[in-house]
Amino acid sequence: LINKEMVQQLEPNVSCVGGALWSPSTGVLDSQTYMTHLLADAEADGSSCTMVRCSNVTGARFENDGTIVLQVDNDFELHCKHAINCAGLQAAHVAQQIHSHNNNNHSNWTPPRHYFAKGNYFRLQGLANPFTRLIYPLPEPGGLGVHATIDWSGTSTKFGPNVEWLDPNLDLNDNHNSNMDGNLYCVSEEQIPQFEHEIRKYWPDLPKDSLVPDYAGIRPKLHHPSLQHSSPALEQDFYIAGPKQHHVAGLHHLLGIESPGLTSSMAIADYIAQQISISS
Repeated sequence: LINKEMVQQLEPNVSCVGGALWSPSTGVLDSQTYMTHLLADAEADGSSCTMVRCSNVTGARFENDGTIVLQVDNDFELHCKHAINCAGLQAAHVAQQIHSHNNNNHSNWTPPRHYFAKGNYFRLQGLANPFTRLIYPLPEPGGLGVHATIDWSGTSTKFGPNVEWLDPNLDLNDNHNSNMDGNLYCVSEEQIPQFEHEIRKYWPDLPKDSLVPDYAGIRPKLHHPSLQHSSPALEQDFYIAGPKQHHVAGLHHLLGIESPGLTSSMAIADYIAQQISISS
């Protein structure tokens, strides 16, 4: 914890009331390069992930010898002892396909569904970076608040995300919604006044009309503010369902993995590896 005076020394443009929490090691992750290296490492280790990439799991069955058989695009079957469902936005759908479309569903487990929240970002235009570090306000329900992030190139600043809850009945696998994907990821200039209001809570000198739309993302959620949920587990940030939950050995579902899921991915992988090691 640092006081207001220290905040002013580190970031003269930041306004705060009492102080701030300083994290010297917080940084920015190049997600595309990171994922590319993970893919290369997996293939170098003998993985055949290039074969099934961008394929759909349409069903499954669980053999008596412990083999998990995944039906892929109704074209072929993938036999394995361990299956890890880490399909992001589609993870709940994949879990439902696995547990609902098999001929021996002895687990009697119903996967939780995903709800979705959109996060919009705006970029600072025509001005030098006002900060030298990432700036986070106090979090809001469902998100971390509209924070300031220095672009990976170090030349610009973006603000976001906000929390824009989508229709609780939205199904991203519905053909109609698939055709609307382009609209789902559009950033509306109508949100600029809201963003200016949030940003000025910690940067009062934000010039008017200096924000332009940047990009948007969709986050998977295990709950929705318009609905009541009976399970405390679904109020968690992440929900990892393994054999203890669904009674299928070797099968793990990673549900509701939103931010900071990417930066936590190595730790999540270590946890899954430990669970597999314990059960083997």
